[in-house]
Amino acid sequence: INAEYGETALTMSQLNSAHDLMRRLPPSRTADSINDVLDIGGDDAEWAEAFLSSVDAPLRVAKDPMNGTPYLVCDYNRDGDSYRSPWSNTYDPPMADGSMPTASMRDLEIRANEVFSIYRELYFETGVSSAYFWEVDQNTFASAWLVKKVADTKRGLSEGGWDGIHVFEVQHGGKSAGTARYKLTSTVIVSVGTSSDERGTTLMGGLTTKQVENDLAFDDTVNHVINMGTMLETMESTLRMEIQGVCFDKTTNITDHLHKCADKATVAAKANENAMVAELLGRMKK
Repeated sequence: INAEYGETALTMSQLNSAHDLMRRLPPSRTADSINDVLDIGGDDAEWAEAFLSSVDAPLRVAKDPMNGTPYLVCDYNRDGDSYRSPWSNTYDPPMADGSMPTASMRDLEIRANEVFSIYRELYFETGVSSAYFWEVDQNTFASAWLVKKVADTKRGLSEGGWDGIHVFEVQHGGKSAGTARYKLTSTVIVSVGTSSDERGTTLMGGLTTKQVENDLAFDDTVNHVINMGTMLETMESTLRMEIQGVCFDKTTNITDHLHKCADKATVAAKANENAMVAELLGRMKK
């Protein structure tokens, strides 16, 4: 028993160290950093699976094998080495026994992708969005709503993007109407980069996660998709304001302060100018 406890404690310690290391690495390189951390741990690391399931990485884009429509790939639509498209409900590469949503989940999935696509066009103008649904048990289902926007380099950015990962757990009690508990866990990954001969290269990124739970009524007119979409919109607005305040406004304040500290000649000249003006005003009053 003591040996098993020691191995478990060691595994948890290594897992915590891996998470601690990821927090200190650039969010824009999350995918590469995950591979680097796993290389350090080795192929037989017992904490690897838990590590992969708990670290959010920037989303990747694939194309539907049936109609070429882009969709986002992640663990929520993966089965083995294949990924399921939410548009045609087929796997790429094809697999005959891949996990498929039930009829009721597929119906919600189709509606959610239609609604989420409209939301993406309104808020992001371009980008890719995908939604996936699956049953947990008779009383609960889950879904993942994903959106990815790559920054437009025409606006002075050399790179950048927004990755939103929103995972719902809905406890409906097996009823077709009533009140359900919606638990939403959202993660947003933001990266921005500029590069020019005059200003050099600047890279900035951040990641934030937030969780919220609501009890909302649902029926034939106000269904689960409407409730989840409303919660997601509110959550993204909140996260957008938090990221702006922490990443951008704070960075601007620090940069302004560094400029003031670095340009000592300008500060000294301004002080001399103020002293001269004060002296002249004093003489004029006499």
